[in-house]
Amino acid sequence: MSDLNLINTLQLKIFVTVAEERTLKAAAVKIGQTPSAISQNIKALENFLGVTLFERDSRPILLTKAGRRLFALARELLQKNDEILEAVRSEKKKYETLRLGLGESAAGSFGPQLIAELNKIITSVDVVSGLTLPLVSASDILRFSVI
Repeated sequence: MSDLNLINTLQLKIFVTVAEERTLKAAAVKIGQTPSAISQNIKALENFLGVTLFERDSRPILLTKAGRRLFALARELLQKNDEILEAVRSEKKKYETLRLGLGESAAGSFGPQLIAELNKIITSVDVVSGLTLPLVSASDILRFSVI
């Protein structure tokens, strides 16, 4: 299993940040590492891939042809990685469903913020809104789900 041909996503994140910031120092500040650590990670990624990713004799740093290709693909991969993490982590939401009744003034003022916060911990939020009396009887009520 040690023979897996997998790209280190931390190294990709560092590479993308350097490419966007165009200096090791700026990338180091953004990531929270030293410029030396950034440089070592870039070198390790280049060794793994067997290509040079940056033109090192230019300031600001410029991407090589291979670097430009990797930059486009790495951004897609890192975005997909974030989507996967969010999808899996959202499964740990504490509650499955909540039905919430809000009067007109509550629904119009703080309702959207409340629903957004509840949606972080609940898979499905059913909101019922209308005048107070119809809320009790549950007739002529607008219903919608935030998933």
